Formats: sequence, C-alpha cells, structure tokens
Amino acid sequence: MRKIQNRVSEFEALFRIISEYAQVGYANYNLYNKEGYAQNVWLRNYGEADSAQIVDVIGKYRHIHPEDRKPLLDLLTRFSAGEVQSATAICRVLHDDGRKTWIKTHLICRDYRPGEQVIDMLGINYDITALKQTEQELIAAKERAEEAARKIWREQFDVASARAVAALPVLSEYCLPLVKVGGSFIAMKGPEADAEAKAAANALKKLGGRYEETRQFTLPDGSARGLVFCKKISQTPTVYPRNGGKIAKKPL
Repeated sequence: MRKIQNRVSEFEALFRIISEYAQVGYANYNLYNKEGYAQNVWLRNYGEADSAQIVDVIGKYRHIHPEDRKPLLDLLTRFSAGEVQSATAICRVLHDDGRKTWIKTHLICRDYRPGEQVIDMLGINYDITALKQTEQELIAAKERAEEAARKIWREQFDVASARAVAALPVLSEYCLPLVKVGGSFIAMKGPEADAEAKAAANALKKLGGRYEETRQFTLPDGSARGLVFCKKISQTPTVYPRNGGKIAKKPL
C-alpha cells in the first residue's frame, strides 16, 4: 500500500511540474454549490491569487474582460440547465499588475443530477497569450505586405509567385500589384489549374494582368499540379489591393 501511495505522490508531483511548465490548469467542482478543487495554475490563468477560493471564481470571473465574461457566464447557465455537456471559450484576462493575457478554457460536465444538487464539472484552462501574440504579428505582417503592395514595392518586381493557398482571384490581387508591367505572376495550383485560370480571366483583367498558359506537372508522390502563368500588361489600378477582409469576402 505504501508503495502505491508513493507512486501516486510521485505522479501528482510530476503532474504539477508539467502543469506549471505548460501553464495548464485543472479544476473539479460542483457547479450547483461552487465547491471543489482547483490547481494554483488554474487560478493564476484566471488572474487569481494562489490563495483564492474556487467559490470566489466560478460565476464571478472578476478578472475576465467584460466582453468575454458574459459569454462565459452564459455557458455556465447552459450547463446548469443541462443544455450542453462540453464547451470551449477563449477569454482575455486582466491582471491586477496591469498585464493582459489570453486563456482557452474547456468545460466538461461529468455528472448531471440537479435533483440531487450535483452538477460535476471538469475545467481545464491554459495560457494562449504567446499564440495570440503570434497571430497578431502575422496579421500585422499581412497588413504590412498589403501596404507594401500599395506603396513601397508596388510594380517593383519582374516575377511574383504564390502557392495554392487561395483562389486565383485572391492570389492575383495580392501579387499582381507587385509586378512590373511586362513581368509575370505565377501561381501553383492543383489538377484543375487550367479551368481555374480561365475562370479568373475577369479578375486578372481588372488587375492589369492576362492569363498566358498553364504548365502541368506531377509531384514525386503522384499528385497533379499546374503552374498558372499570367502576364502583367498594364498598371494595376491604385484601388487594388483592397484590405484583406474585402479581398476574402468579395473576391474579384
């Protein structure tokens, strides 16, 4: 028995170390009376002190950004009514020291017996601030690329290329403004490259481009690909490229 207890203690200690390192918190509580257990990391992720009581966190979330608090409280209401058994929420956390962090929280109802005053909940949260910062940096980089296409690098390059990450009209609006008149825009597409290129003829025309040809080839794994070649025949109107939201929602 002592050996088993020692192994359990070792596991708990290891789990705490992993939790601290990964900033993943765990809590188990009864939503009916707000009583239960919460790890320190779980409390910290919600902006609370290690000494905070779980009853003072659940349903209050005083450090959660007001815009995110209501949706989280609405989720608890749905759990209480038995409408959902699991849910996920992303929230901004406003700390007492002025920091703002982001967390992702997963909620799972393990036992629902409201008639016996039991709504057993499992809560797991983890810090996603670094992911959000990276996301914001990528958005900023994309915006800088759009701005560069409008001003700094506009019609400065002989060739611009893109992979098959979006429809050809979208790729064209990002790339053609960068290409000099007389230069080329080359897009790698899938097996329907030729048909897609012909369907994008009107978008290319608006951007000062013209479809030239599609060169088909096969990757080592047997996948078919096509390189779509477009010629820049006139300057791209200054209204292009539009901002990323418009390009995605209303492609040419």
